[in-house]
Amino acid sequence: PPPPPPPTAEAGKLPPGGVAVAPVSTVVLAVDGNYSPTVLELRRTLESQRSTLAPHTLHVLESSLAIINAAIHEARAALAADPANVALVDVLTAGYERKVDLLQRATRLSPSL
Repeated sequence: PPPPPPPTAEAGKLPPGGVAVAPVSTVVLAVDGNYSPTVLELRRTLESQRSTLAPHTLHVLESSLAIINAAIHEARAALAADPANVALVDVLTAGYERKVDLLQRATRLSPSL
């Protein structure tokens, strides 16, 4: 089963861990749901090929993924504050598309196993 959604902060209360997490909107969940299976499959494929890639290549890939993940996180936070903003939905979608594209290209870097 999928992991439970992150807890949201109630007025004056913090969830376990002491960090308030903004509620996740339906549109964010929909975008996440469209891309998560593909991202998970590509990450698994990349992990299985990891030993065939040069350390520098892995470093560049992980750095690029960190930048893309930060952009996705920022778009999600902005959508939590303004869930009806269609431009922000486009930004979030574009972030996921970049992530999928990078992972697809990365899995093609490895020689066939």
